[in-house]
Amino acid sequence: MDFLEQRGLPLTEENLTAWQEDLKAREESALAKRQVLRQKKTEILKEYLSLKNKEELLFRKRAVKSSQAWARPIWSRKNLYEIIIVINVVMFLLSKVFPNMTFHTALIGPKVYLYKEYYRFFTTMFMHANLSHIFFNMYALYVLGSQLESLLGKKAFAWLYLGSGILGAAFSYLINPGIFSVGASGAIFGLLGFVLYARVFRYGSVTPNIQASLMTILGINLLIAILPGSNIDVWSHGGGLLGGFLIGMVMGPGAGYLRSDQERRNQIIIGIIGILLILTRVLRII
Repeated sequence: MDFLEQRGLPLTEENLTAWQEDLKAREESALAKRQVLRQKKTEILKEYLSLKNKEELLFRKRAVKSSQAWARPIWSRKNLYEIIIVINVVMFLLSKVFPNMTFHTALIGPKVYLYKEYYRFFTTMFMHANLSHIFFNMYALYVLGSQLESLLGKKAFAWLYLGSGILGAAFSYLINPGIFSVGASGAIFGLLGFVLYARVFRYGSVTPNIQASLMTILGINLLIAILPGSNIDVWSHGGGLLGGFLIGMVMGPGAGYLRSDQERRNQIIIGIIGILLILTRVLRII
């Protein structure tokens, strides 16, 4: 009744009916709004539950992936170049504790010639003469190795690094059979050799950052060369550079970066022949 009185309407049957109809319309409108809100609430709840289920599923997948990752050996979880750096540092520290260790692992030409100690072509790349030697070599590996490993993958990077180190030592021995040498420079210059190969054949994935790293490493080796008392094995550097280039030809960027499949096959053949020439020439001297 207050509804009619507030509007100054007389209390008649007609006005009362209008008021009842208005009240009913308002109730129906409110009920409809409540139904819409309930529907939206239901939809929001469904969406929330769906997102929650997806989040739980994603969490389970991540948990399984994480457990699988931790179940793998540590060398498969870590970057290979980091593992190589750690090995070099450990070997350097051990060589200071056990001085004879260097004598038994370095590249010593007469030992290879007389006693067929071929393993020295491999072990020499993990030995270093002094603190500045290992520091600059490992910094160079850190700068360029991180980028090339992400580009090539662990297996290809391992073949490139270790193969270049062996070829660098073999080439150094080939030129100077009386050599006494230690260091990872041959392997590191092999990484540079691959970058050089990639630039010659316009391998698009070799980014400007990798090219800039090349200049950094060249600068580091120039600095090492001018340090007092430095005794640089130039032939190991050159052999590693050549080895990295030849290994790059064998691994290659794939047919997509070359003009034809035949060119790809020719590169593989030339790379293999070059590698075999170095190794067989060394074996003839031995």
